[in-house]
Amino acid sequence: MNQPWNPTTAAPPSNIDQCKCTDKNIWLDIYFLMDASYAMTSPGFDGATAFVQSVLSKMTLGQDYAQQTRAGFILYAADATVQYNLTQWTSTYDMLFNMDLIYSGSLGTNIEAGIQLATDRFNSAEHRANAQKVIVIVASAFETGKDNDPTKAANTFKESGGIIITVEYVQEHGAAVPLLGSLASPGPYQFTNRYGNLTNEEVRQAFCKANCFCPTNYDPYTMGDTVPHGGCYRTVPLTAIQMLAANNCRKQHNGVLANVQSRDKSLFVGALFPSKTKFWIGLQRDSGGYWSWPDGTYLQSNDYQMWAPGYPSAAAGDCVYMYQYSGFRTDQPACDSVFEEGAELMLEDEVTRKKMMSRILNLALQKKRGQSRRKKGYNLRKDILQIRLIRFLSGDIKKTLMIREKRRSRAEGYLKGL
Repeated sequence: MNQPWNPTTAAPPSNIDQCKCTDKNIWLDIYFLMDASYAMTSPGFDGATAFVQSVLSKMTLGQDYAQQTRAGFILYAADATVQYNLTQWTSTYDMLFNMDLIYSGSLGTNIEAGIQLATDRFNSAEHRANAQKVIVIVASAFETGKDNDPTKAANTFKESGGIIITVEYVQEHGAAVPLLGSLASPGPYQFTNRYGNLTNEEVRQAFCKANCFCPTNYDPYTMGDTVPHGGCYRTVPLTAIQMLAANNCRKQHNGVLANVQSRDKSLFVGALFPSKTKFWIGLQRDSGGYWSWPDGTYLQSNDYQMWAPGYPSAAAGDCVYMYQYSGFRTDQPACDSVFEEGAELMLEDEVTRKKMMSRILNLALQKKRGQSRRKKGYNLRKDILQIRLIRFLSGDIKKTLMIREKRRSRAEGYLKGL
């Protein structure tokens, strides 16, 4: 007999966007490359400056290590100079009322020098290692095929993980600059005022997309885009029981075991492991018999599922592993079986962390009061695992590691016989 489904708590959509963004929480290091050449003209330069300040006006500028954007300004014509570096502004107000960019009006549009200068600044101690690096080129002219062709410098910056956004600033009676967009990163990072409908919000949305990126050594689930809307994933090629695998994801990677809520997601996660590798996913049965994901949402009867024949089963274990063998399938082993793990970096996981800590505290209270041993439907194996979780998180690591080693040795001996 299958376990019941939770009738009230809605399951998450099959594709959850983990790149949700608000203007005030955009968190980037940005260098604006402002065309200060004769081609821009002085009125055009003032207009472009006002546009950039308007874009930044709804963002939080400052020097904190997190949750604030830093903006520097490089002016270029025949040469390029830094007028304001990334450490200049202490607040958005500071930038709005104290910035005074100086127009030169000289001949030449050396975008290459501007990109090289910005790259050098990003490679210095000035750049925060935990922030995405972004170059925004605001230009009225662009010449390619000359000695100062910026294409190579732009490609080198993008290949190193940087994002380039271009803003074609066409003035009245001025010529269009269509080639400027060729310097931009793939995706929605090319803008123009050529048609009179460019808005500040469009550029801020591009910043939101640039703000969503995976750390080094994580695989992005892009869902067909260049942005990891589906999260960031990392495999851990060592076996562990489910409790410790989940704990490792949380403590070492600030994440959770993977949520697999669509066929595309299952194909993506499965492809991260060698064929026939068994690995834990985040689905688990709770004490009430309901299946839930690490974010607290419950599996519904009409959700995407790929159980092996005969599962889910009331007689089987409470945890779920997945493997690829003649197609993907999931089974219910005991939670103290040992498999590899796929850590999912939740880009917005504060709620998940709070829920996990709440559950741990509740278990601790139950253990202290003796309630868990007296309640109806008591499961000795599950209670032992829960107590071990409390011990592990409260610092009794030695005892937990001894238990884990015994379990692992026994399970590995069993797996060798398969």
